[in-house]
Amino acid sequence: MCGKPVSHYCLGKYCWQGARSIGGFFCQEDTCDHTFSEWLTGAEGWEERFEISAIPDMGYGLHSKQEWEKVLVGPEFSKTSARVAYVDAEHCENYTRFCNHSCDNNENTAEARAGKERVLVLKAEKDTAVGEQITVDYDSDYFTNRKCLCGSARCKYPDAVNAVSVSGLRCSVKKASQLGHDRAIRYDSVSEPDEMEMV
Repeated sequence: MCGKPVSHYCLGKYCWQGARSIGGFFCQEDTCDHTFSEWLTGAEGWEERFEISAIPDMGYGLHSKQEWEKVLVGPEFSKTSARVAYVDAEHCENYTRFCNHSCDNNENTAEARAGKERVLVLKAEKDTAVGEQITVDYDSDYFTNRKCLCGSARCKYPDAVNAVSVSGLRCSVKKASQLGHDRAIRYDSVSEPDEMEMV
């Protein structure tokens, strides 16, 4: 991807600024002076929009504290996206790490940009109510040796083996300076969500 022009819609100064309309979400300019730093500033108040809550037999999940409407974007938004991408949370992660899988997911990851920086964002696939768990489809590779626990009537992976155990999860949070990365925070596992510092 390096060296290729960034042709996705810019998320604007903050992607949180106009949750009810596409015009409020995206900068419509082909070139703009929005920056990744500005966009991260908008993400600082994530606790106003989401909360991490315990889920029986699953550990923890991300829940919405406000309504989200399905996001409709034109085909230009994804025309240069890679077919498959994996996000490794070892070095760079945030509260979205707590998005659990569901075969009937209400969010998906999408490639976008903030100014000149490419970013991966969550995009609403359907309307999401206050208190509803934010879920994504982990895709078939994830379930090669795992059992799906989503419980959806539309479950695509009901017969997988070696279910992942979530019992006895404990939290160990390391700040970015301990890892030697500017924006990285590591979560080895979770005990109390309110003890964590997120970026």
